[in-house]
Parts: sequence; C-alpha cells; structure tokens
Amino acid sequence: MDLIIATGNNGKLEEFRDILSDKFGNIFSMRQIGITEEIDENGETPEENALIKARYVKARTPMAVLADDTGLCVRALGGLPGVHTARFASDCATHAENRRFLLEKMRGAADRSAVFKTVLALILPDGTIITAKGETAGKITETERGKRGFGYDSVFFSDDLI
Repeated sequence: MDLIIATGNNGKLEEFRDILSDKFGNIFSMRQIGITEEIDENGETPEENALIKARYVKARTPMAVLADDTGLCVRALGGLPGVHTARFASDCATHAENRRFLLEKMRGAADRSAVFKTVLALILPDGTIITAKGETAGKITETERGKRGFGYDSVFFSDDLI
C-alpha cells in the first residue's frame, strides 16, 4: 500500500520514510501528489490538528494518508507553545527563529522541564481512521546542541535518552 504523508516539512517526511519504508510501498509527501496549499491547523489540540490535516489530504487522494501534530509543552511557560509549536515566534517563523524565541523565553528559568506530545492520524483507503498518541519528557537545554534533526531537536533533551 502506498502512503501520503500530510506534511510540507521535509525533515518530518524523511523521518517517516526512515521509520515506515519497510511497511509501505511508495511514501510520498502531499506536495509530490500536487497538494501545495497550506492546511489551516486551527484545532485546539494535537489530535484535532492531526485529523484536520489527514482529512484534508484524504479528500484529495484515494491513497492512505498519515498526518501528525506535535506540541512542545514547557512547564515554565505554562504549557506553551503547545499546539502553536511550529508558529511560536510568529506565524511565518523558521525553525531557527522558534528555537531562539524559546531559549530567550527560558532564559534564567530554573524549571526547564518539557514534554513533546505527538498524535498520529492514519486514514486508510477505505476511510478507516486510526489514531495513536505518544510523548517523551525531557528538558529544554540552555543552548542549541547537535547538527541533525529539525524543529526543536537541538534544544530538547529527552529523558528517554538517559
């Protein structure tokens, strides 16, 4: 079965391909099948946003569609950025701008604990919807680290790595 990943984020696309390449035939981004518009992620929870993206793309293709939404919840910031993780610094912020904004907001914070929460929504060709949730707890580092990854990877250290 072929799979469409409902994202315009190349980093996410490559991670999904790495994880799922032995379970699906061809794995395409939504852009590769001609869906180029931005999807309005106006949900109030990661679950709602993942389903919004999956349903939007599924309405335009007969193939299986997988969408995700991930929120970074920082205790010292009252759970922010949450569902606004990708747009924390501004609606058109780059990953680097979001990281700088987060580190500035966290300057001097004693409690650097945070949780990444992810929801996946898979819609099969027959319309069956399957969702899954996961999370990893960790801490916001004081400076960026590492050379790989995307988004907030270089400023989040997962407790699962200890």
